[in-house]
Amino acid sequence: VPTPARERVDLAAVARQTVAMFAGAAEDRSVGLTCEAADRVPVAGETAQLRQVFGNLLDNAIRFTPQGGKVTVTIVTDADRRQAVATVSDTGCGISREHIGRVFDRFYKADASRTRSKEARGGGLGLAICRSIVNRHGGSIDATSLPGRGTSFTVRLPLV
Repeated sequence: VPTPARERVDLAAVARQTVAMFAGAAEDRSVGLTCEAADRVPVAGETAQLRQVFGNLLDNAIRFTPQGGKVTVTIVTDADRRQAVATVSDTGCGISREHIGRVFDRFYKADASRTRSKEARGGGLGLAICRSIVNRHGGSIDATSLPGRGTSFTVRLPLV
């Protein structure tokens, strides 16, 4: 897989644009969607691929959050580690401990109860694609979750 063309990308702007793209989907499901981003968060990367990461994370968060729930995207800088830190958090059903470590595996689906409804069904590739893109950008992605309370995905990328 070729390395993405490295250009200076404002991760905060990419996050805001992607959140705007998903505003209608969130509204249709009665899920609150907000973006809290620093002014500019420069990383080296490929805009379309980084937008795909946010798109996959937002798509999952909105699908697995019930009506009245919230999805929040936060973009900050960790100056000490020279990293951009992007977090997509939801107040959805959560992912159990035995499944959280495998959510980035290709074709893995956490459990039947999470994917029973037609809207919640997916191919099991979105998070694997996210991990691949983030890794190619020299970063990391991880997930934390409390079943019944929600899930947070955190992406760390080197600052330019």
